[in-house]
Order: sequence, then structure tokens, then C-alpha cells
Amino acid sequence: PRLPITDWLHLGLTAGLEYWDQKFTDYYYGVRASDATSEWPHFVGKRAINSSIGLTPNFVLNERTQLRTMFKITRYSNRVADSPTVKRSTENMAMLGLGYRFDL
Repeated sequence: PRLPITDWLHLGLTAGLEYWDQKFTDYYYGVRASDATSEWPHFVGKRAINSSIGLTPNFVLNERTQLRTMFKITRYSNRVADSPTVKRSTENMAMLGLGYRFDL
């Protein structure tokens, strides 16, 4: 849901949980024993649930056009963040887009 702040600014909030099964986590964040080094020790990924929160300000440019933005922070589960391939336990994302309505 979007909350109209002014005629030209609408705000939305998002929050979510994302489940990654063991196969997914191990494929992307695991380190096989044959690839392990002193800097990247062997690591087997496990099931994980990551959480996120975001803000989606949309700017109305005219009757048909909107500038759409999104800012989101995802916090990785310790089961992901403990991987030697991960440097930070959070991921920041920003998106920018343009929306156009054809049906007016």
C-alpha cells in the first residue's frame, strides 16, 4: 500500500522474509573442501531465512508518468553471514525506474 504524502509524492513501506533452502545457500555461499584455503575455509551452507525492510518513494511527474524508486536493506541470516565468501551481514539496494500509464 502506498500513502499519498502530497499530490506528487507517494510513500510505501515493504518488509519481508526470504527462505533459502540448503541447496541454494550451499551453491552460492558454500566453499567446497577441494576449494578451501586458509582465507576461505570449507563451509557448507544451511537453510536460511533472511529479513528485509524497504522504502518506496514514488514521484508523480504528470497524469501518466511516475518516477519510481526503492531503497531496501536485507539482513542475512547467520547461516549465510558466517560464510567466508560474505564480507557484510547486510546488503543495501537502490532502484530507479520510470512508470507510464497507457490506459488513460
